[in-house]
Parts: sequence; C-alpha cells; structure tokens
Amino acid sequence: MYYTGFSQEPADTSRTFTFKVRNPKTEISIEEKDSVMYTDYDNELRIRVEGKNKLGPVVLEGGSILRNGNNFIAKLKEGNECVLVVYLIKPNGKLELGLSKIYSIVHLADPEPLIGGVKSDSIITKHELLEANSIYAKLTRFNKATTIKIVSFQMEILIDTTVVSYKSMGEKFSPDMRRYIQLLKPGIPLNFTQIICMMPNGQPRKLRDMKIFVDCSARCESAKE
Repeated sequence: MYYTGFSQEPADTSRTFTFKVRNPKTEISIEEKDSVMYTDYDNELRIRVEGKNKLGPVVLEGGSILRNGNNFIAKLKEGNECVLVVYLIKPNGKLELGLSKIYSIVHLADPEPLIGGVKSDSIITKHELLEANSIYAKLTRFNKATTIKIVSFQMEILIDTTVVSYKSMGEKFSPDMRRYIQLLKPGIPLNFTQIICMMPNGQPRKLRDMKIFVDCSARCESAKE
C-alpha cells in the first residue's frame, strides 16, 4: 500500500490529492479535493480501479454518498470521523473488500444572521434599523463570504409577561414590525427567531436566534461585520 499526491486548500479546485492501493491484481485510486471531509458540503471524489477486478459498491459509514459512474459526492451532517469503504467485483462476480479509509470530519460554520451589518447581542439605532428594513445572513467558508437570502423569520417582543410575535414571509420587515419599531423605547431588546435561509444548494436552513438592542449604548457597543 502506498500514497501519492499532495494536500491543498479546498478552495483551490484545480489540484487534487490521490490515494492509491495496489495489490498484484488491482490498483485502486481515489482523487479527492482534500484529505478531510466537510459537513454541509459536496465532497467530490473520483474512484478508479485498474486490473482484473472492477469497482463495486462504495459505502460511506457515518454519511451518505451519491454515485455517477466513477464520480462520487460524499455528504456529512455530523460526527468526527467517517469511513469510506470500497468493494471490488472479482471476475467470478463475488465481492471483496478493496479498501477502507478513515477521514476526519471538519464542521463548517452556519450562516450568521445580520441586520444592517449588525450582529446578534449588539446595538443598533432606530434609524439604522428602519433603514435596513430587512434581515440577511452571511456565509463564510474557505475564506469566501457569501450573502444568503432569508425566506422567513419572526420578531418577538416581551410586553409585560406576554410574548408578542410578528412574522414575515421574506427578508423584509412586515408593516406590523415597522410600526412597533417606530414606537420602540431605547434599551428594549428585539428577538428574531425562526430565521429560515436558503442555502446555496437550494436547501432551507434554520439559523440561530438573534437579539439586538435599540439605542442601548449602556448595554454594549455595536458589533458590525
């Protein structure tokens, strides 16, 4: 068994890392973008077999894998390690284990909700809040930042002992939200919950809740992106 190739930053898709296993009858090669796998990411692999045996089933223990010929996409949601298992088809039709390889799993950050560039647990003036008039999310991965669209969210306010909720379908503040903000007293926190964004792969994602303070300079300083 031997290894050839090099590891590299996942953002550079022009280079690959190649993992090879050779025995007297068969050589198995795996071309991959990195030597680890990432959650919430299409981990691309290309597996080739040379020799008497043919490529058989490929299994990813701890995740799922999609196949298109010799090309594969591994998907992971959780965990610290996963195992790629490659089976070979012998000339007589029987299966045998070709190789198994352990990958470390790297968890990528979720998008961060923002209002006018202001992060959660920070302050914003009423003017900035009304001018922003929307909530969005920023996704930073592999040193690249992408703006993610919000498809729905709620604004919650505690009035005496009652929680009042306003819902918006989309990224903009609803008319009811804007009316409440206009009358908001300084220092009253606004809670934004049930924040749903649309990820680059087209899948919806629920983000963590967000709390901001309006004109509350005694509480903390603004933290903008």
